[in-house]
Parts: sequence; structure tokens; C-alpha cells
Amino acid sequence: LPVYKGEARESGASSVIDYEAVDGWVYMNIDLEPIFKALFQSGQDIHIRYALYSRSNGQTDEMLYENVEKSTDQSLFDAQKEIELYGHKWVLTANTLPSFERNIDYSYSNSIGIAALVVLAGLTSILFLLISRVSAFDRLNELNKQLAKSDERWRFALESSESGVWDWDIANNHMNYSTRWREMFGFETVEFENTQEEWQRLIHADDRKRVIHILQAYLQGDYESY
Repeated sequence: LPVYKGEARESGASSVIDYEAVDGWVYMNIDLEPIFKALFQSGQDIHIRYALYSRSNGQTDEMLYENVEKSTDQSLFDAQKEIELYGHKWVLTANTLPSFERNIDYSYSNSIGIAALVVLAGLTSILFLLISRVSAFDRLNELNKQLAKSDERWRFALESSESGVWDWDIANNHMNYSTRWREMFGFETVEFENTQEEWQRLIHADDRKRVIHILQAYLQGDYESY
């Protein structure tokens, strides 16, 4: 470690040495084993191998310490960290041991994988439903536009033909009458209920029973047209 002259201090990163201000050097021996035991608790239930190497000028690393002898088996997980301090480089490595890998509970990861697939399937279904819903709305809007155009053409054709037409919405028991129909019967200025009962009341008394009978027979499927 450097010893600086007078009031000189290190500046910047700790890996930078101001050699002009160095007055001398202090050498010390560090017992790495208690340090590693304190930092990584490597003295008990050893499942991870830690090792410290000294790296000089890119040459082969010199191992300074390892908590257990390196295994010949390939590790599932490994990592390394390079540290530069006072112009020198060290490499700290860590890799799992067979005892660690034997204790891995793969059932938990399998459960996570299955849960992820279920969530993915659910999200995909929701997305599909949303797309289908939007597509259905677009289709309905297009059909409504087409129906509106057809309705306008139908009304135009009726009014142009001078035909009197009535329409019965059976589900809602609502009658609709064309303008010409009202004119033909003299109802263009008369307000009356647009119900089927009111329509029946307008039929001549001598014909009402026969007309209603034929209408009911048609609704029951006895006739193809009315």
C-alpha cells in the first residue's frame, strides 16, 4: 500500500496512484480465510465455491484463496467480478457445487412455468376477445349503415309508388304506417295508437272476425303469406 509524503492524499478513484507523492510502501500479509468466512459464511454448509485470483499484466491468474477445492463437475451457475485497486487487478469468482444443485427444487420452477403458461393463455384469450369484440362492433356498425341505406331506399320506393303500406312489429306490438296509407284513409292529421288492437278496431265490423281469423292462421303457419 502507498505511503504519501506530508499532506498528500489520493485523488480520484482508489485504483489511481500519484507516484510523485508516494514516500514509500507498506507491505502486509492478509489472512483471507477468516475474511471469506465472515463475508460469505463459507465455513458451514458449503454449497458455493469462492476463489480469489491475482491478475498480472493479463497473464494466467494466480489463485490466492479458495474455500473448497474446485470440482471437476460443471456448475449450473457461476459468476466473476474483477477488482482493480492501487494499479493491481484481482478476480473474485463464485460457482455452485453439486451439493447446491442437488437441493434445487425444480418443482417450484415447474409450478412457476405452468402458472406463467396459464396467465399467458388467459391474456391471449382476453386479447382475442377484445379483438373479436372490436371486430364485431365494426361489423355491426357497417350492417347498421347498410340497413339505414336499405330503409331509406325502401321508404323512397314506397312513397314513390303511391302505395299505402303498414308494418307490424309483433314483438313490441307496434304498428307503422306509410304517409300514403294515412292519406288514403284520411288519417294524415289524426293521432291514434300505433297498436295492433287499434289496427283491428279500424277494420270494418263485418270483416273484422274473418280478417283476424286469417291473420291468426297465418301466424300459426297455416298460410305462407298474408
